[in-house]
Amino acid sequence: MHSKSIENNIPTVGVLLTAFTRFILPNIASFRKNFGRGGALLTEFNSSQKPDREHFIQRNRIVAGISPATIVVETAFGGGSISTVGFANDYNREVYAVPGRLTDKYSQGCNLIISQNKAASIASIKSLVKDLKLKEPKEKIGELFTSSEPYFQLTESQKEIYHIIKENPLISLDEISEKLETPTFKILPILLEMEILGCVKTYSGRQFQVTQ
Repeated sequence: MHSKSIENNIPTVGVLLTAFTRFILPNIASFRKNFGRGGALLTEFNSSQKPDREHFIQRNRIVAGISPATIVVETAFGGGSISTVGFANDYNREVYAVPGRLTDKYSQGCNLIISQNKAASIASIKSLVKDLKLKEPKEKIGELFTSSEPYFQLTESQKEIYHIIKENPLISLDEISEKLETPTFKILPILLEMEILGCVKTYSGRQFQVTQ
């Protein structure tokens, strides 16, 4: 899918399992070819962190967060895509899966999430395009979210933090923690989700400000 997007000049976004330096430098030729015409790379890992299998789950969280819809083509029971589906469901994103034969190992995960109502079954490409309301690309690619959309996607805990930040521009993480009477380690994951939604922006010194 990534290769076909590149061939058709459709910008793509890659979420890395490691730091930029560990990925880009060894693969600089591929990087220039695949991302030099648009798109982006994202990571939450710094150069001191080595690749780890646990990073797959962390990566999948971001993939689900930035994607308007998650489409699972193949996955076995317990496959990595299952965690992405879980995150996407939590974020109220659209989730689709391609059904397959019951005896096909890599269709069993798809059949399971469809049966559990965690994903809608894809009957045809035409129906998928209609469901997602896909349109012909415009000259300028718009933002992922409209200016008013992010707020209405927030959970109650996210809204509480949003209001605190809105009333106190460039408030620090410690100050948010103090106002909520909640440890910072519980607030940080929520703030990351809000950043992905485009509701808040982080500044140096772990200060935060709403984007609208």
